[in-house]
Amino acid sequence: MLPAAKTALAIADLEEQNAALAGFANSEKTIELNNRKIDSLSRLRAAQGVAQAQEAGTDVAKAKELLDILTAVDTVAQADATGMAESFGAVGKAIGGLTTALTGYERTQAGVAAQLAASMKDAGGDPTKIAKAQATAAQQGAQAQIKSYGDMASAAKGFFKEGSTG
Repeated sequence: MLPAAKTALAIADLEEQNAALAGFANSEKTIELNNRKIDSLSRLRAAQGVAQAQEAGTDVAKAKELLDILTAVDTVAQADATGMAESFGAVGKAIGGLTTALTGYERTQAGVAAQLAASMKDAGGDPTKIAKAQATAAQQGAQAQIKSYGDMASAAKGFFKEGSTG
């Protein structure tokens, strides 16, 4: 069970005890102690909520930061691929194509991860929204992987003469 859920359960138990004690004589001190515990647990629950929100925000920020880095790497790889093709002909073009297929795939996966982190934060713990976000991310990740394989195969054909047995 999540710590916030345990806290909520403890508060509910204390409130239930207070309700049960309300009809008994000399129970005021116990009820007062329970109310202090409820106050403390309520503050703890609020702090846990803030911490979870900050953590979720950090995940989104980290995912976006990684996406920015991989986008820059992919941009450099594309420029390098052009240079390899100009310098080394078909083999350079094949190497550059393989490199950009890999960096493009990583950039796309980082984008999917960033979108998933944002969707998870927006879901606010709703299991249906979380499952939908995860399914969408899995589908997008699989499509990116298949596209990457096609891009690599297309680039690799530059290593072989057409009609050769490889």
